[in-house]
Amino acid sequence: MRRAYVILITLVLLTVVFASVPKGAAILEEEVIVLFDESHGQNLTYTLGNFTKAIDALNGSVLEYKPGRYAKYFVRILPPNTTLNYSTLEEVDIVIIGNPGQNASFSEDELSSLANFTKRGGSLFLMCDPQLNESVYGEMGNPVELNKILSALNISSVWFSCNDSLGDAIFNENHSVVQHPYFVYVNRTEFSNETSISDNIKRVLTFSSSLVIKDNKCIVATGDNMSYAIMPNGNYTFQNGTKPPWLAIYTDGKFKVALCGSTVMFSDLNVKGLETPWIDVEDNKALWLNIIKWLTPLPSPIDVSNYFTITGSVMLILGIASFLAYKIWRSKKTS
Repeated sequence: MRRAYVILITLVLLTVVFASVPKGAAILEEEVIVLFDESHGQNLTYTLGNFTKAIDALNGSVLEYKPGRYAKYFVRILPPNTTLNYSTLEEVDIVIIGNPGQNASFSEDELSSLANFTKRGGSLFLMCDPQLNESVYGEMGNPVELNKILSALNISSVWFSCNDSLGDAIFNENHSVVQHPYFVYVNRTEFSNETSISDNIKRVLTFSSSLVIKDNKCIVATGDNMSYAIMPNGNYTFQNGTKPPWLAIYTDGKFKVALCGSTVMFSDLNVKGLETPWIDVEDNKALWLNIIKWLTPLPSPIDVSNYFTITGSVMLILGIASFLAYKIWRSKKTS
């Protein structure tokens, strides 16, 4: 009979423990909300049908963003005539802002909202596009507006190259698509090994502007020694042999920002000369997903106080169960 009481107490203890542990503690899959901005004059959007593959590859997918940690991503579209504010950023984890239009601007309220968004741990992915004397895809972009966002976040170690509202373009006649020296191949050797962004990347194809980097630890990828960058007016921002950077990151431990000199390279537009969508060329799609995974915020740590509460409850119930079992055993023994 005494053994039966011990078994009963053990079952009660196990039931309480499994019922009391926070449900999220056993779940490896986190839900991550990604907001894709189309409200600032962008030409490459999901709504226009020229940025669908990248979004569809992300929306609803489950990715291992850290060893043993998985996230399921849900993409929201911020349409034209809306703004980045507390309401639209609520519950969002990552904001993607591609190449804003030439006449687009971010209001002070939007900049303040983005700053507050990062203060609570939100991540940003900012993308520009190159600007040439010739029209390639009709895009122009406005890197000055992207730099306003960086300024609002007090970031000065990474910057988009620009002069007034114009940016530059990276060229490489030796490693490019025929007749398009600004469609530049970048091999794995030009990627940093310091982040997971370079994982499983062998080669990508870029059509990119350059970045100004004051802290080399921020650099993720550059052109090779044959690459250079030039403004539409002919002024060089990076001479041949200086390896212009086009992909960079910034983090201060509280939030993350990724900067890329190209939005086009992740788009559905065809690469002129290859007639293949940019996102499907080389490892461009893998790079897109790697950047998103790197930007994924870690989940909030489990509140340890919950476990003290659980332990106290278990001990209380165990004590009551033991007392009752003892009373029953004593009454059986004396009867």
